Amino acid sequence: MAVEMQERPVVEGSDLPFKLPVASLRDLELPQKVEDNAKEANGGSPSLLEAYAGPIIMAGRDLVLIGAAPNGKEQVSPLLLPLVARLVLAGRCKPPMKPAVRKAADGTSCEPQSLVLTPTRELASYATESARTLLQGTRLRVASACGGTAIEATVAECASGIDLLVATPGCLLDLLDRGAISVGAVKHLLLVAADAIFDAGFEEHVRRLILDEGLPSILERQTTFSCALMAPAVTRVTEHLLRPNHVKLTAPKPWLAAATVPHARQTVRFADDHAKQAALAALLMQAGLSASATATCVPLSPHHRIDPRGLTPALSSGLTLVVVGTKRHCDTILYFLQGKGFSVGALPNDRPKRAEKEALMASFASGKTRILVATDVALRMLGEELCPVAHVVSFDFPGTMLDYVQRLSYTARGGHTGRTTTLVTDTTPKEQLKKLAELLLHTGNEVPRWFDGMAQGALVEVQ
Repeated sequence: MAVEMQERPVVEGSDLPFKLPVASLRDLELPQKVEDNAKEANGGSPSLLEAYAGPIIMAGRDLVLIGAAPNGKEQVSPLLLPLVARLVLAGRCKPPMKPAVRKAADGTSCEPQSLVLTPTRELASYATESARTLLQGTRLRVASACGGTAIEATVAECASGIDLLVATPGCLLDLLDRGAISVGAVKHLLLVAADAIFDAGFEEHVRRLILDEGLPSILERQTTFSCALMAPAVTRVTEHLLRPNHVKLTAPKPWLAAATVPHARQTVRFADDHAKQAALAALLMQAGLSASATATCVPLSPHHRIDPRGLTPALSSGLTLVVVGTKRHCDTILYFLQGKGFSVGALPNDRPKRAEKEALMASFASGKTRILVATDVALRMLGEELCPVAHVVSFDFPGTMLDYVQRLSYTARGGHTGRTTTLVTDTTPKEQLKKLAELLLHTGNEVPRWFDGMAQGALVEVQ
């Protein structure tokens, strides 16, 4: 029974008179046409996330979906299906409108009732096609504004009247600047992969949409969004996006979705318990971070040999973050690496003196200090003051997979490449090893045979 519960999404919120999960699309009480279209496209049963998200959104509540896999199906479908259904139901409450009536009073723009924002053209295309499929046979029209589609074509489509617009943030603002659309009538706002939207540099675009473009207030619209991880940038705007009584829906194993970072290579290294510091020094030397040009690499293990073809050293100019579990380890590693000639600083706790912290962060960001050793607690308090790094090394194994994901988030930001390396020992809990092995497989990273053997409880030598 415990395993079954772990595989269920977690629902958080007040006043939840919902039947969760629903067993069929019929239980969602969708408009018949939408239900028929959904069955034809995806079969008669809702997906796991649709079975939970559908009743919440159909009841008119705001919802944030956390831990959805970064693909169209999980990021879009659970939220788009009920959104489209509510759009159709809202259209039944008033007589059909002619295209001319859909235009604003000044005659310069149309007013879609639903708006879907995505970070990429691929997700926009998926959401557009999904919406058109669900709306087949209705009077409602969908338009798309994203890269690869001429903006003039979208402007012309909007001029004839649309009900749902799917757009990337930059293209949306282009339409607003041209006077092609107005967002004053939006009743349903969906942000797909909100964390990816902000990571791609669109935070100011979203702020402008929310605060400066006439978007109805949170009490006058229904807002939903999906994200792999509740990143700080997402948390900052939540109060402007969602009503206070919004519901959180966390997918099973959210760390699997949050760890899918295409530009980050995730690796593991074995180290003897009594030689972890030497293994760390060897790793940093291989990355070209030692001040000594004649330094030699210490073998990572006397009984684990790593295939050199699998090694891809980080750029010598890259910054490296070494994450430890305790303040004591932070100080120990600092002194050890300084003794080996590395350019290193340390942030051992969450309350450093302001002047010291600012000086350390400036030195690290400039590259004068090339290695930063810090605890998880200190890094969480530091937040976005930490500059992007090329390599994150987990000296101490993360306490949970969500801690692993948080460490991963410090690299490969804004489309740049990055790398993480996790040191494991014979005393690392096998359950944690199994989870990390599952994560590496799920994200398309290599799982060495010796590591898979450790995770299964058997030591395997790499030839």
